[in-house]
Amino acid sequence: GSVSRKDSLSWYIQQQRVALAKQLLMDPENSIMDIVTRSGFGSVASFNRVFKQLTGTTPTQFRKSLRNNHNI
Repeated sequence: GSVSRKDSLSWYIQQQRVALAKQLLMDPENSIMDIVTRSGFGSVASFNRVFKQLTGTTPTQFRKSLRNNHNI
């Protein structure tokens, strides 16, 4: 099926929001709620859902994997 312009725009915006969230997750000082708000998501539930759709992992797992990589 064809993707409408609106769908591709919202997909692009979601990708940008997740990219920003990933950067914010790198700083352990940022709470999940801060990240949700600063990256433009309306709720923690939608943030978790979209983040997992685009990255294959949850925000918490992503943050844990960053910490594990820095401890090597």
